This record gives sequence, structure tokens and C-alpha cells, in this order.
Amino acid sequence: MINSVFVFVFYFTINSVFVFVFYFTINSVFVFQWPSRSTLFKLSIQNSFGLCSVSEFNSNLAQFLRSTPSLDKAMIGEYLGHHEEFPLSVMHAYVDSMKFSGMKFDTAIRELLKGFRLPGEAQKIDRIMEKFAERYCADNPGLFKNADIAYVLANFTWLVYAWYVMLLEPLVLLVWARIWSVLANHFISAGSHHDEKIAMYAIDSLRQLGMKYLERAELANFTFQNDILKPFVVLMRNSRSETIRGLIVDCIVQMIKSKVGSIKSGWHSVFMIFIASADDELESIVESAFENVEQVILEHFDQVVGDCFMDCVNCLI
Repeated sequence: MINSVFVFVFYFTINSVFVFVFYFTINSVFVFQWPSRSTLFKLSIQNSFGLCSVSEFNSNLAQFLRSTPSLDKAMIGEYLGHHEEFPLSVMHAYVDSMKFSGMKFDTAIRELLKGFRLPGEAQKIDRIMEKFAERYCADNPGLFKNADIAYVLANFTWLVYAWYVMLLEPLVLLVWARIWSVLANHFISAGSHHDEKIAMYAIDSLRQLGMKYLERAELANFTFQNDILKPFVVLMRNSRSETIRGLIVDCIVQMIKSKVGSIKSGWHSVFMIFIASADDELESIVESAFENVEQVILEHFDQVVGDCFMDCVNCLI
């Protein structure tokens, strides 16, 4: 009678090869990393047949990935994002092992990302976010009409999260400018979504990103601030929703009040938004725009007297 057996598993990725040794005994399964032979984890077998089910194995492996701090978080993310059946099932088990009940949406995503870094490939991120949206909706029934809405919001949240990380890296500004020329259209599309929850979430995500970017001094002869605020201008001019237009004005006012000393090229977009606001059908939006332009002139005239002076004047005509 055979009491134990070794099984070697080779898992290939583009850049590396994972080699695991599964040592099956009557009561347990030990998993070793080859060639170091260090025991990664032990799976206890609960049934009398001497083998655990596939779902049990996936759950145990997912738990190991979550609870072992010494593992490389970037490698975990790459592994969970693969489309092959086994890593995909492990990723599902990983996300299903988490509980998001009662959590705010962005808090839940941050909780998810504590255990791994998002992979570099968009399709891998897409698979993880799709599963997260499904799990979040299951844990918070009735919060969204369907998982598709949560999925769209999840993609915007990780996008903002990724930009936060990128903005901390040196020599990233030129790369950022090229990518933003594409991504800005996605923010405009989401901000124009017929579901107001999605539109509001996209605009708030853009606000968070803009606030984060304004924390950094803008280099001379660059207009990245203006670029990042341009989607607000497009949405202010084209949105049919009074709620969305009002939210845009509120976001810009908040930026001015908290980051006024850092704004340089961004003043151009700020005044374009206020000019659009001056022609709005809603009286409260018109009044808010006028009051804030007046305050900017009275308190921060020296900062806008340069290239944006005429834009400022046009807001008051």
C-alpha cells in the first residue's frame, strides 16, 4: 500500500518559473518550494479518502497567500491575475475569503489591496476587479442595482489608486502626460454616465486625483494641472444633470480653498468652469461661480494676474 507520494508542479510565467513540490500523505498535504525545500504551508485533510476537494485546496492556498507576510506582494498580484483555470479559481477563493459588509466602496478596495499589488497588465486587473465587484455586491445587497455598476466604480478606484502611486515616483511626469491624454476621455465618459451614482463617483475620483496632483509643485513651462482639470471643463459644458454640474463647481471650489497656493496652469481650467457656470440655468450655480470668482480676485489677484487674467475678467462680464 502506498502511504505517500510526491508531485512536482511547474508553473511558468513570462519572467519566471515557480516550482512546487506537493507531498501527499494519508492525513496531510505538505507543499514545499523547490529547491529550498522550505515548507510553505500544510493542508490538513478532513475526509477519509485521503484527498481534499479542489475547492478546499483553493481556499487553503488563498488563505496562505493572504496570511504570509514574507511573500512578494507583486508576485501574488501577478499570479492572481492569470487567466488559467487554477490561478483564476485561487483568485476567486482569495476574494471570496474576504468580508466587505458595511464597508464603503473605496475602503473595501483598499482592504483588498493590502495583500497584493495590482498586476501591470490591464486584463489581469480587470479580472480581479470583476470578481471584487461581484463579492462586494453579495456582501452589500441592494447598494447597487447590479454588479456591473460596482465593476465600473472599482476600475475608477484602482485607477486613482494607481495614479497616487505613480505621482510619488521620480521622472514620471512625461509618462503621465502621454497616458493621461487617453485616460481623460474615460473620466469624461464615466462622468457623463446615465447612472448618476457612476457619474458622481467618477467626478469625485477626478477631484481626489486633482487634489493629490496639486500637492506637487508644477514645473516651469508645463501645464499638467490644466490637463488634469480639463475633463471638469468638458463635463461642465455638456452635462444635462444639475446635480453633476453643481458637484463640479463644489469640487473646484474645494480645490481652490485647500490648494490655492499651488495652482498655476490650473487657473485656466478653473476659470473656464466658472465661465460655463455663469451661463447655467440653475441660479444657485451662477451665484456660487460669481461669489468664488470675486473671492479669488480679492484674495489671490497676484496669482492670477498673469496668463489667466483675461479668463478671470470674462467670468465677471
